[in-house]
Amino acid sequence: TGADCGCIVAITDTRKAIAIALPTAADNPGWWCDVTITATAAAGTGSASPADDVTVTGGTFELVQMLQGAAAQAADSGTTLTIEADLKIVGDRCRLISDGTSYIARARASTAAAWVAA
Repeated sequence: TGADCGCIVAITDTRKAIAIALPTAADNPGWWCDVTITATAAAGTGSASPADDVTVTGGTFELVQMLQGAAAQAADSGTTLTIEADLKIVGDRCRLISDGTSYIARARASTAAAWVAA
């Protein structure tokens, strides 16, 4: 909700799909949160299935992903932001900031193309 501005969403179980619904970007300029991977599945219990992706919705996402301090891919955009199930690594994070039109998604990942906006 709009009242959750500034929160940190900790992903503590990567063995299942997680859907995060943000407040609408257009109705909440300045709203922001961080999404952080804080745990990974134990060996042999995880999944590379798209059914186990983390998805974020709430507007259009303009994604810039960083890999070890450098841009890992050109900025892309879409209405769903996804972190791929087989690429979730502890410490990967994304800051989402509403500019009143869309969300600017500034992601840091340990694996190239872990976060995707489509």
